[in-house]
Amino acid sequence: CYLAESEQRSCALASATSMKGILCTSAGGYLVEQLPSCDKESVEKVERNLARVVKKDGGSAVPSNLLLEGVTPYEIASQLLEGMDMKPLGQISPEITCKCNEERLIRSVRLIP
Repeated sequence: CYLAESEQRSCALASATSMKGILCTSAGGYLVEQLPSCDKESVEKVERNLARVVKKDGGSAVPSNLLLEGVTPYEIASQLLEGMDMKPLGQISPEITCKCNEERLIRSVRLIP
């Protein structure tokens, strides 16, 4: 709603998470925004691609089913922008880093009232 009211641009926005108990099993989303100089043919192409992605996902929380099936964010972007000559600027892989040790644990426990 904010995007439609404040920026006055057509867009497609989706975000979703999939939970199993307290564990997040997948999370992701996309924002496809129509730029002012975009031609009608490109808009129609992206709309068709969006419809295909929604149908592939098959759920009400797009794109969580795709992510659960192992589809990568790059692959989702490729599907959304198929036929648009997409050129990714870069990719990163999330990493878990933990600086935990016994001393930090004891300090944290001491803070509990």
